[in-house]
Amino acid sequence: MAQVNADLFNQQKLTAMAEQSLYEARINLGRVIGLSNEESLRLDFPFNEFPGITESQYTTDLDRNSLIKIAKEKRSDLKAVENISEALEMQYKLAENNTKPQLDLTGFVFYGSAIAGNGVDKTFSSFTNNEGRNVGAGAKLTFTFPVNNNLAKGNYAKSLIALNDQKVANENLQRNIELNISNAVNSLDNSVIVLERAKEALDSYKDAFNNEQVKLQAGLTTILNVILFQERLTSSELEYLKAYQQFANAIINLRHETGTLISQGDKGFTLNQEVFYTIPNIANY
Repeated sequence: MAQVNADLFNQQKLTAMAEQSLYEARINLGRVIGLSNEESLRLDFPFNEFPGITESQYTTDLDRNSLIKIAKEKRSDLKAVENISEALEMQYKLAENNTKPQLDLTGFVFYGSAIAGNGVDKTFSSFTNNEGRNVGAGAKLTFTFPVNNNLAKGNYAKSLIALNDQKVANENLQRNIELNISNAVNSLDNSVIVLERAKEALDSYKDAFNNEQVKLQAGLTTILNVILFQERLTSSELEYLKAYQQFANAIINLRHETGTLISQGDKGFTLNQEVFYTIPNIANY
């Protein structure tokens, strides 16, 4: 009886901890979606179940190279750094041109008293009896050769360094994307294995617990053994739920790394509920 009471008190402790976790989950969910404290506590259990392995369209031979290609087309951060590189490339070319000799051709037009040699007495002559007399045009050719132009050389050096730094950052980002996708695929594969083994363990514990109940009715075991088998079954159910959560998180992580979690169209960014439950379909991209 002492052992039974100890198990009972332990289960009461675990129940209190589970109730606290449920309370925090409701409060945190309500905080995110803008609910008050009372509205958050009225949140019911999730309507949607965890994604199934079959329904997620998971396969054991996911093509990492195709997923990396999708990421390079969909990742907004990669597009942003590419635009930055283009801007720095233009600044670099401008700085490079400023260090070279320049030949400028300038055209000009003059009218009326703007012509050299006109006297004060002819200032308004073009508006009276000599209309159009002093209209002309010309051109000027200027050749500039920078001698010891340290400012242009300094700007050129700064632009070159900024461009090279950005190229290194771009290559590093692409390398991290490839590594993260590889890690996400490996994590997904492992989560599937863990989930399958957890399901097999749960089914075995259910059979063992049912068999122990039959033995108790036949007088072949004690109530203490039944309680122990029930504890193992409860622990197995918790491990099974954790494995399912790990599998769902692995899908979300792969979606995030490939840039397919949120879609961008003519009407802006959209979020499809199916992306939380399915693997990116390479044929759709």
